[in-house]
Formats: sequence, C-alpha cells, structure tokens
Amino acid sequence: MEAIAAWEQAVQLDLYSRKRQTEALSSLASLARKLQDHRPQEAMAAAVAGYKLYIRYEELAKHLAGAASLRNDRRFIVTAEAKYRGRELGEHVIRHSPNLP
Repeated sequence: MEAIAAWEQAVQLDLYSRKRQTEALSSLASLARKLQDHRPQEAMAAAVAGYKLYIRYEELAKHLAGAASLRNDRRFIVTAEAKYRGRELGEHVIRHSPNLP
C-alpha cells in the first residue's frame, strides 16, 4: 500500500513527466501481477490506483494537446508503453472485480 501512495505522490510532484507517469503505471501493473495469487485485495488496490493514474494521465495529455495557449516544452504525451499498461491495469480491474458478473 505504501508503494501505491509513493507512486501517486511521485506523479503529482512531476505531473508533466511522461517518463514518471509511465514508470508509475509499469510499477503498479507489476505490483498487481505479483500480488494477485497471495494478496488479491492488495493487487486490486494497486490495479485500481494504476488505472486511475492512467485515466488522469490521458486526460492531462489531451488537455495540454488541445490548449493552444499552453506550451508543451517537455513533449508531454501518453507513451505507447503507458497505453499498454493502462489497458493491462483496466483489464486486471475488470477480470478480478468481485462486483462484476
């Protein structure tokens, strides 16, 4: 659970870093996979947190791309790896959610 909070804080502190965003998603997806067999509730928490980070990342990138008045000196976009990890996290949430049929 501390890892989730640490990645959320790392992303918040460097919001427009595509590298940091992608690292967070990769780490949370890996954590969810590792925990799934023995600690499924914690795995779900990691997957949900990661998927939420991915959605915010996508929204931020879209907002920046659509705002002509904002500069994008860091070339902030959603990376291909982040898209892959975002899908992976979303699929984990759907596949392991006890509330879905």
